Amino acid sequence: MNKPINLLVVLITVLLTQTSCIRSIAQKNLTVEKGAIPPDFGRDSSTLLVIKSGKNSYDKYLNKNFKAYEGLYQMVNRNEINTLYQDSIKFRYVFDYNLENKYVSGSSSGMNVRKFLVYDRITDRNYKAPLTSSFFSKIMKAYIHNLNKAIENNK
Repeated sequence: MNKPINLLVVLITVLLTQTSCIRSIAQKNLTVEKGAIPPDFGRDSSTLLVIKSGKNSYDKYLNKNFKAYEGLYQMVNRNEINTLYQDSIKFRYVFDYNLENKYVSGSSSGMNVRKFLVYDRITDRNYKAPLTSSFFSKIMKAYIHNLNKAIENNK
């Protein structure tokens, strides 16, 4: 009777430890030095455009996590960038992601993960996260945390 409960406790502990480690690893890797954040990020008063996916399962985390962002930002649909937000001085950077399919060792199937990036519209350069995870919200929070640090450092 106690074996299922013990197994559940172990699984929950492993999951919590893993998600905590993911955020810590992400914060160490989502930096200017690792090429994930533009060196000039935060030096101007531009508004960060944050791309919504149109799927509630992703966008609810996007909305929740970006409440911690300390700069100016605007949630937008991808198709609005070239119509409503053409001014690349006012809207220099774009927070976006690419979907990637990662295969698990020994498996023929994969899972979609989001690889986040910041796109600099003036230099036409992507600053990509050097890591991905199926725990995309943890990666996103770490990215936002480090974007805030870049803003503070570039004041």
